[in-house]
Amino acid sequence: MKYKDLMEFNRPTSKKDAGVILKNAGYKRIGFGGFSDVYHKDDQAYVLKLFSSSDKGYIDFIKLAKSHTNPHFPKFFSNVIKVTDMYYAVKVEILKQYNADYDTTYDLPISTIISNYLGFINHTFADSNSYFAKSFKQADDILNTIPSLKQACDLIAQYLLPKYNEDIGEGNIMLRDNEIVITDPICAFENNK
Repeated sequence: MKYKDLMEFNRPTSKKDAGVILKNAGYKRIGFGGFSDVYHKDDQAYVLKLFSSSDKGYIDFIKLAKSHTNPHFPKFFSNVIKVTDMYYAVKVEILKQYNADYDTTYDLPISTIISNYLGFINHTFADSNSYFAKSFKQADDILNTIPSLKQACDLIAQYLLPKYNEDIGEGNIMLRDNEIVITDPICAFENNK
């Protein structure tokens, strides 16, 4: 089964139905989140991510990643395709899981460092000795040693954080070889700011 088969012929009405069709065509479900499922077939050079049409944050992240070349953003091999009113599909590069238990580069997992940076980037601290001010400074100092990762975080802050809340956890960080890739840094829904 080709990617186009899912799109043009079958048009399954739900992600669950799409998963059955993909499984019968030899795909394996290799990941999932609150709004998405990720499938891979051994002979494919990409994964197929199906995600809820309500995940506006992910759509905006794809636009950001495609319009700003940065090694810490995933590579998308297709445009977002509306399968039905309920969900979309996109082809994404194959990445490896990041496991903080095996990362001893810093005192904190890189997902926590990125989350601390994004979580406090737009805050002014009255007390520079507060826990939160120290957490941001530590994250900023570490990211200054990885300029391209800091640039990716700054792009997220500039283009996405005004509209969405950050949502970085270990599951939102993956690896391309040994390079950190931020796969889904924000919440699905717009914040109430």
